[in-house]
Amino acid sequence: GDKVWWFDFSQLQTAGSYYVYDSLRNKRSYTFEIGNDVYKNVVKQTARVFFYQRSGLAKQTPYAESPWTDGSAFLGPQQDTDCRLVTNTNASTSKNLRGGWFDAGDYNKYVPFTYGPLVDMMLAYEDNPAVWTDDFSIPESGNGVPDLLDEAKWELDWLLRMQQSNGSLLHKVSVTDFSATSPPSADTHPRRYGAASTVATSTGAAVFALAAIQFKKLSNPALQRYADTLQTAAINAFNWANANPNVAFSNTGFQSVDATIDAHGRLARRVAAAAFLYVLTGNATYRTFFDANYTQIHLMQWSYAYPFESTYQDALLYYARSSGATASVKNAILTTYSNSLKTNNAENLPAYLNKKDAYRAFLDDRNYTWGLCSL
Repeated sequence: GDKVWWFDFSQLQTAGSYYVYDSLRNKRSYTFEIGNDVYKNVVKQTARVFFYQRSGLAKQTPYAESPWTDGSAFLGPQQDTDCRLVTNTNASTSKNLRGGWFDAGDYNKYVPFTYGPLVDMMLAYEDNPAVWTDDFSIPESGNGVPDLLDEAKWELDWLLRMQQSNGSLLHKVSVTDFSATSPPSADTHPRRYGAASTVATSTGAAVFALAAIQFKKLSNPALQRYADTLQTAAINAFNWANANPNVAFSNTGFQSVDATIDAHGRLARRVAAAAFLYVLTGNATYRTFFDANYTQIHLMQWSYAYPFESTYQDALLYYARSSGATASVKNAILTTYSNSLKTNNAENLPAYLNKKDAYRAFLDDRNYTWGLCSL
């Protein structure tokens, strides 16, 4: 029932605050900004959401605002710095698994769920690095490193702690039931980790490799060495996942979600890892793996860019734009993706071009899910 007017301000060349005025009714709109950086504050606050999700770090002024300030969480006995295997809580299984981000729905930390946000963050940085400045009001601000990469590093450091010496990654860190106390710093419930799985390890392989590409571009020698660490971790994870492609995670001992995905998802993350590792290393082994398996990804199988698999599609497109991509594979990916957006994906680009939604942000009814807000 909304009545909406669209205005085209493309001809305005002077940045500033404006409003639309109806002289007949003596009514005016809210004030709005026109300029090259109108989304700058939105970008900052969106990225800062991840800072508030940090586990094991106090959120205090000047970086956090009331009522969201809190002390460090989950650093007590048998919590993240003394985390034990859920099926064997003997002290011999203790690991330091501090850090990382809370999940969107609880205080737990799930390795498979890190794939989407980290891929999005790394590609956002690569696509437009100038946007990601060093002044987002997080503890690392002003250190000469884009704050988006500083924030991603908080999660990557945790993922490195989750990696075992054989290259595999542990699946999650969680309470065993649904216990939770607010604020997080007051929560003293024991925390456990789950055994390694293929999905967790393929997730690590992909995000380590893509992050290494970004960190290698920095002029900071310490972070270039960090990129080397990520590269080694990615290679080791990829090798383990290839040698163990079907290690399922058992949620025995936990009541929290198992955070597993199907066989297609496991393969899709290995294919993504191969794409990123090929760009990172230039090693033809990864190109060979990618070329042999990319047709099994849903985009290619269905000729349809499914909205809930955009990061898998991003990985295919990332390979397609690499200088050494196999020409026939590159053309197949680009043609399939382009055709899907133009012809058989009415809820995406055609919905925008056909002005189906008053706010230029059409979302099909079946795609309204709580997962839209999850990490």
